Formats: sequence, C-alpha cells, structure tokens
Amino acid sequence: MSSNHDDIIKRILSRSESNWLGFKSPSPTKDTNNESVIWFRLFIQILIRMNDIDQAKNDFLRLWRESYVGNTSELKYADEFEKEFQPSRAIWWYTRECELYKLIKRICSSVDYNDLYALRFIIKHVYLQLQEEHHQYLRKIGKHGMIVYRGCLMPPEDFEWYQTAIGGLLSLQTLMSTTLNKEIAIGFAKGVQMHSNKVQAMFEILVEPKKVTLPYADISKFSEYPDDEEVLFMMGTIFQVNDVHYSDSEKTWKINLSLCGEDDPRLKNMIDYIKYEIKDTANLITLAHFFIKI
Repeated sequence: MSSNHDDIIKRILSRSESNWLGFKSPSPTKDTNNESVIWFRLFIQILIRMNDIDQAKNDFLRLWRESYVGNTSELKYADEFEKEFQPSRAIWWYTRECELYKLIKRICSSVDYNDLYALRFIIKHVYLQLQEEHHQYLRKIGKHGMIVYRGCLMPPEDFEWYQTAIGGLLSLQTLMSTTLNKEIAIGFAKGVQMHSNKVQAMFEILVEPKKVTLPYADISKFSEYPDDEEVLFMMGTIFQVNDVHYSDSEKTWKINLSLCGEDDPRLKNMIDYIKYEIKDTANLITLAHFFIKI
C-alpha cells in the first residue's frame, strides 16, 4: 500500500466523527414538497444572488472568528482567508484541513438562518466555482454517467429510516463530498473502533449527466488533497433511495442512491415555486419578503 494511500486513510479516520452530517435528519421533511425543504433551498438561492461582497466577507469572518474564540490555529486560518482569498480558490478553502468545512456543515444542518446569512460569502463563491466546473465536467463524463461513493458512521436511528425509505427522496442539507475511489469511501465507513454504536454504511450514488440538477463536479484539481478524487455536490441536491443491503465482501451496509433531475414529477411543485420566487439578483428587501413568507 502506498504512503499516499496511507495518508488519505489517516485523514479519513481523523474526520470520521463528523462525516455523517450530509442529509437532513430522517423525518417527514425528507418529503421534498415539505415547506422546510423548499424554504431552505429558496434561501440558499437568495444568498447566492446577493452582491454585497464586502459586507458578506466581513460577516463571514466575524462568524468564523466568534465560533473559534481562543483557537489560535483556527484564527490564523481566518486571518489568512481575509488577506489572501480569491474566488478561484473557494473550493480549495473548503477542502483545507481546518475547521471551515465543519462550520459550514454545522450551520447548514441546524438551519439557523442568521448564521446561514453570515455564510453567504463562502456559499456563493463555492457555488459559482462549482457551477463553472459542472458544465465542463458533464462533457468529460459523457452520457453514460458514473458512480460515486460516500462512507460514513451513521446513527442507528438514521440507518433505520433508510431501511424503510426505498423509493423515497431526500434533500442534501449541506455541501456533500463524495469520492470516485470506493476504497476511500470504505475507509470512511469503517471509521474507528470507538464508534461501536454507529452503523458502518457506504452510499453508492448513481449520477446521470442528462439530469438537470444543482451543480456537482470533480474538484480534485482545486482540492488541497487531489488524491482523494473528490466529487462535490451542492446543498439542496435531491436523491432517491433505491436499495439498502449488507455487502459481505466489503463488510459494510450499502445504501444505493440515484441523483434526481429537476424534471422528476415529484419535484415539480418545489421547482416551479422556487423559479417563480427567485430573481436574477437579491438584496435585503428580498430577504425581508422571504422571512415574511416563512
């Protein structure tokens, strides 16, 4: 086994405690016509369209620093971000071995609209870079599509939901990292021995490029760790649960998902409503109208 591969597995194990935060917790909100799913996706689309770049950056840095008061190493990352950030490096910052990706996951998963608003700077720039790369990536993978993987240590109650949700839909609550390398995903799924109460599970996700979706792309060339072969999906992406079974060969549970396109009849009401509500640009008045509606 190469030292490169060993380094990847070490990083996997160091992140295994937080790597489950990807999907909205099992509940009726897995119904994509549920209001909370619609509001979240609409809110993210509003944030992406706001153009208060300087204020947005200040709000983001304030949130980052307040979240890690006393953490000298993390505050140094925030200082570096303030001085050196470029839009072309947004995804690179997300993949860095600092607490930024955890901060984004925590806030998106809690759906704290105040903190989500403060995240708009990094959400917007990751989205724009991912969208630009998405169009090129579709040409690269061709019409046949691909399989990506995500391993995790899953709370038992969440795993039980998947076992009863065959054919159901789920909404991605935050940015989700997957990999083209199954062995890396298995490393995530097996995690560390101290998590004996967690279910070792691996998502196997079918991605068909013909489906119109929120952006996703192979971000290896932007990542601090290109050997991870990472494919990143935008928050708000919808998947269908196809199957759940135990793999004897891989010694882990496999959850088969497929990416849902916006033309899926089950998404029609949500997509039509968001298209009706969203404009090319957004501002504080747009936000005020949003909060009146919710």
